[in-house]
Amino acid sequence: MVIEKEIILKLERLAKLRLSEAERSEIAEDLENILAMVNKLEEVDTTDVEPLVYIHDEVNALRVD
Repeated sequence: MVIEKEIILKLERLAKLRLSEAERSEIAEDLENILAMVNKLEEVDTTDVEPLVYIHDEVNALRVD
């Protein structure tokens, strides 16, 4: 997916940043790489994978008081 210049300008305005053209093109490239990675993750078959609720099985050890 190609990130258009208007999207970068809108993000720049929303974040209240002032970027140079080099920085804009670098951010556009980074966003394209992120979207490519997300698209790659969408290809993974997760049919038999249960959702992860908690990373650890630990329970909070709270004091009686």
